[in-house]
Amino acid sequence: MLSDPLSVTYDGDSVSLVRINQANGSSTYVAPDDYLRLDINRSATAVAGVERCEILLTKIIPDDSPEDPFDENWRPIPNSFGIVIEVNSNRFATATDVPLLRTALLALVDSTLQGRLIGGEH
Repeated sequence: MLSDPLSVTYDGDSVSLVRINQANGSSTYVAPDDYLRLDINRSATAVAGVERCEILLTKIIPDDSPEDPFDENWRPIPNSFGIVIEVNSNRFATATDVPLLRTALLALVDSTLQGRLIGGEH
């Protein structure tokens, strides 16, 4: 189990995220003002010995239009960045492979690739 609260650095500031939900292999953490949210979901896959962990960090951006409780289109706008980690407990190389894969993926997802993805490429 992860500690509560978790600390994340966003735009140079350390933000404390408090767990608000924990059930069935998932946890949700939020900042006191609800503008940052971290969702962690763990599950077993169809392959024996493989666990999947999804981590999603979301920033909630307020809608610039005036809030109207009768306007169903008004809503906060989420921007998210996430990763999926699959760990195979039956393979001794997992402890080496996962950190190398993390490093490779973080290097790949640089500002150029992010801009291309945001622009609609895939």
